[in-house]
Amino acid sequence: MPNAGSRAKPENVLAWRLTLCLWILFLFEPFRLIGYYASGLAPLKWIPELLLYGTSLLWVFSSGTKRHLKWFTAFFGLMLLGTVIAFFLGNWGIARLMDRQMFQYYGLGVLTLTFCNSPQRANTVLRVYLLSFLYYGIWGLISLRLAPLADSADPGAREIVYWHIHYVNRDGFGPLMVMGFSLSYFLYSAVTTRLMKFLIVLSLVLCFLGIVISFGRGVFLAFLVVLGYIWFRTRHKVLFTVALAVMLVAFVASSPEFASRYWATMKTIFSEGAAAGTGLDRKILWGWAWREFLFSPIFGVGTGNFGIAVFRVVGPSEMVASGYTAGSLWGRVLHCAPMTVLCEYGLVGVTVALFLVRDFFRTNRRTRIFARNLAVPGDTGSDRDNFFSPPSHVVTVSNGLNITFVATLVCAFFYELLYTPLIWHVIVINRLAYIAALQTATDDESGVI
Repeated sequence: MPNAGSRAKPENVLAWRLTLCLWILFLFEPFRLIGYYASGLAPLKWIPELLLYGTSLLWVFSSGTKRHLKWFTAFFGLMLLGTVIAFFLGNWGIARLMDRQMFQYYGLGVLTLTFCNSPQRANTVLRVYLLSFLYYGIWGLISLRLAPLADSADPGAREIVYWHIHYVNRDGFGPLMVMGFSLSYFLYSAVTTRLMKFLIVLSLVLCFLGIVISFGRGVFLAFLVVLGYIWFRTRHKVLFTVALAVMLVAFVASSPEFASRYWATMKTIFSEGAAAGTGLDRKILWGWAWREFLFSPIFGVGTGNFGIAVFRVVGPSEMVASGYTAGSLWGRVLHCAPMTVLCEYGLVGVTVALFLVRDFFRTNRRTRIFARNLAVPGDTGSDRDNFFSPPSHVVTVSNGLNITFVATLVCAFFYELLYTPLIWHVIVINRLAYIAALQTATDDESGVI
């Protein structure tokens, strides 16, 4: 691997700047916000995608080391195959839209891993990623003003980030907030300046509030997993437990009615189960998805084709008896990524998905091993607020990404996150941390590792 560490001459400067610009545009979606308020400017939302195509041309003609995610590539290829299957088994219009979306996540990942060829660049990308959680946490507060939690309204049905296609409701916003909380918690110990510490603390507070105001039951379970992971890893278990208790008491004391309503919603996890509400809805849909899998067990029924191919395994009378119509099922999602993979991509898709998850944790573990091998006791690093210098910071970042991905997987069991950027962005950032660790090793140890 060429020396591309902190003392190496920067390479592909233009491509790197464009890639950073793409991260900002795809994470913060400024043109989508503008288009929401000014419909005549809606075509501006094409700019990030067009910029992605243009930067991809730079990637094609780049002479540097081209990197990609093997199992991400495999899954994207599986989606293209699933589009062909959807053409024959149902309708491939939805599949083509999903392919286009997934190419944006995939293309951004490939560009990032290729042109982010130094720990300093990786640090910049991670900062932007972190700030995006703070940004949407602020929008969560704005939503309380624009769409108050009225006593007569279902708190889980209200719009949150009203202009965003993925975070408009709790199914996307809630998982985003629990991801932001887990990552922010670990990144706090990897910064030194007051400004960055303040921003990360603000992100923690906003993400916690976002978790609560989302009223997501799957989000609540993911948050419990995050807290359990933090408690397990901390050396100050008693202090952490006391701090949690104080936060809980303060939350209940400051907003007793809100806390009571939130807890009443969470209790429906056990009171409703699969016998009523969304639990019953998921039970019915997941049962039909299983029948679709039996109908086509090897390659599944095609990308985004669950709600269309379901007519091949469910009759009209059963559909109506279950409270559905052909129109309500057309394009319907399962709200469960594992079941979506199973029915839409079959055993081949399950295999690819399992290897994809395995690769994440394997990469994450190798990142920590590389960083620990380089760590020097007492080394505070030469760069202020660099998440990848010293190596001990890399370990902290890696731990944060590890639990962030676990929280995402928990949420993905209850929400349709498979075709959103949530899963794929954290996979790219995790690989980026691995590359940064390798670059640091090459720079500091002359390629020993």
